[in-house]
Amino acid sequence: MATCVHLNSIDGCISTYDNTAARILQIPMNESDISMRLDVQIIARRPDTADAKTWNEVVLVDKTGGATPTQTGLIHVMTPTGTLGTSLWNFSVTFDATHVNLNVIGAAANQVNWFASAWGIQVMGD
Repeated sequence: MATCVHLNSIDGCISTYDNTAARILQIPMNESDISMRLDVQIIARRPDTADAKTWNEVVLVDKTGGATPTQTGLIHVMTPTGTLGTSLWNFSVTFDATHVNLNVIGAAANQVNWFASAWGIQVMGD
């Protein structure tokens, strides 16, 4: 029988002050053979202009033989939407040997406040 796990929500909150990627969430992925579906919601707001943007994403990640996880799919459940001043704001997904990292990218010389929440399900390659 397959080993399956439902992950509780992992939340992160951060302020950025430039357009450099900053990690907001780190999701553990410790098993050596695993596939994970992550449901991700992100919202951001620039306090001085009230600009805001939101994302709703589904990410598929695979890890085989203990190697670094890789993203095998990204679906925009909802087209990212925001006010005009947020056109360059974005997010990225990166990996290390045992984690999926969710990063946010704000605007140069501007404070942007971020909140992200992710939950997942995973099945192991027993």
